[in-house]
Amino acid sequence: MKRIPAFVLALTLPALVGWVDFGTTIEREEPAFGKEFQGISLRIQTEKVEFEQDMPEEVVVHIRNATDRTRLTMQEPGEGRRFALYLVVADEDGNSLFSRNLLDKLPDNIFARERIPPQASCELIRVPYNQLEVAKVEKYLDGLPLFEEGQRMTNAGWMRPRIYHVKAVLISTLPDKRPDFVAASEVWRILLRPKSAERMAEDEKGKLMKQYLAKMNEGAYGGIGVSAQLAALGEDAVEPLIEMAERTGAGAKDEAEAARIRESRIWAIVTLCNTGSKRAEDYILQRLHDPIDFGDLAFLAWHSQGFRSPRVTAAGRQLAEDIACGRELPWEKRRGAESRRHGMGCFEFLCKHFISIKQSITDATAAAAINFPNPELTGYALMAWQPQSGEQALGVLLPLVRRGNIHPNLRKLAVATLAKFHEQQGFPKYVREATAEEQDQVWLDAALWLNRNGKLNDGDMLTFLRQFVLVVRKENTATQRDVMLALRRFGATADYPVKTGQLDPVGDWVKTWRWALRESKLPAKEATAFLCQQMRTREEIPDVVRRALLLELKQALGEEFPLKAKTAEDIDLDEDWPTCGQWLVEKGYFGKGK
Repeated sequence: MKRIPAFVLALTLPALVGWVDFGTTIEREEPAFGKEFQGISLRIQTEKVEFEQDMPEEVVVHIRNATDRTRLTMQEPGEGRRFALYLVVADEDGNSLFSRNLLDKLPDNIFARERIPPQASCELIRVPYNQLEVAKVEKYLDGLPLFEEGQRMTNAGWMRPRIYHVKAVLISTLPDKRPDFVAASEVWRILLRPKSAERMAEDEKGKLMKQYLAKMNEGAYGGIGVSAQLAALGEDAVEPLIEMAERTGAGAKDEAEAARIRESRIWAIVTLCNTGSKRAEDYILQRLHDPIDFGDLAFLAWHSQGFRSPRVTAAGRQLAEDIACGRELPWEKRRGAESRRHGMGCFEFLCKHFISIKQSITDATAAAAINFPNPELTGYALMAWQPQSGEQALGVLLPLVRRGNIHPNLRKLAVATLAKFHEQQGFPKYVREATAEEQDQVWLDAALWLNRNGKLNDGDMLTFLRQFVLVVRKENTATQRDVMLALRRFGATADYPVKTGQLDPVGDWVKTWRWALRESKLPAKEATAFLCQQMRTREEIPDVVRRALLLELKQALGEEFPLKAKTAEDIDLDEDWPTCGQWLVEKGYFGKGK
């Protein structure tokens, strides 16, 4: 069987829907009849929507007849007409299993006897969930599921703990024809929880634990199938799970065996975090500070929230701060200073941990994270941070605002956080659904508000505007105008070229971004990326813009750039624009990473 690579596992595990995670729950909805077919509709329900494996929770199906007839179909019965009622159990991955025809178990088949109560509803059948047998169906006969002779059925009450969608389907058909009647209920969601240790006899518990551990030992695919069941065994499962979590794979006969051991170790970690055991908590905290393998850190950081423990929260909060601030990390004492780099590998999952439990990382962590080169990690930190006052928020976010040119998602997070405290004082409102152009304007308005309220001085505003010029969208002329007006005020001492007179939306904006390129002293690679981005458009680019782009590209790329002209007046756009554009394409400047 093909294995899940460890790095893929790290990315997907927190979002797996095929496994009962900590906090997984569903709410009971009001049962409702499904869509009518020929006046007939079905309703399905259970009393509880969350129940354990092997519980006799009854699935009840009702039928409603909105017509005056007493037979199922509007068509004549016909010789050999068949009636079938199935329960379909589907998981959230889209896999569906069918029961056998439940009408075969009814002593009184109201469909065959044409005795459906007219203009009424009634209970059709009750089936204890732990007596419901289902199987995957590959073939159909006359539109009805065809079960092979001796086909192995699965007890629905012992299926893997997870969320399932259950539906009742009523079908009628004649031999050698497609069904002429199909009615289905609405989907009824249930959460099948692991059978608790309290409901097991000792011999059953021992047998199941041995079976589950063997399955988990198979690796990733085995672990996902039994993790929740093992966790439900609580303290009894801790010792063997710790033994599995301690395996390193050293001495494995081949890479496949080493991978299997690594995967089973990860699932042992995940399962320990859901046992609720104090001993398991002690072990996970130990490994969070000194992992068997650094690839385990992401799982330790994320899944340790399963303990719902103040100790785990405090440890995770401190570790996140130490990582962000570049301090010595606990495992360095044994692994050396070089191993500090592995901290960033779990920082994202520490942040997700805090987002999930609605707790906050420290101010020091957030303040350090805004300097990360990776904006995605900075974003996770800001989402996991919950400042308690406007001044606290400003203290961390002002350095981020001063930069002007930051990732759009970071802008949104900064505006949302500051608006929470300052919107009543006139700070721009955060609108989640704002367009890209509206977000540009809000970011500018936010900086101007901070300046008016003494939070950003005029020098900070000049720095902001100089950088912001380079990210304002080329089609966003309204914000471009406001930027130029602001620069007339704040850029007066910095040789900003558009000082007076009526603004020329095209020509003056060209002067503005050329000035910003010069004053920002961008590296050639970043300057080239900006210039190439200005060339990416389906619209006609004005001549003044094209000439300026070619001259700035020559400045950034040097002699290898094929433009011969030295001034704007010397440029022959009919020849130079396509020639230089083709050269940029051939050199890969319009490809990824350029």
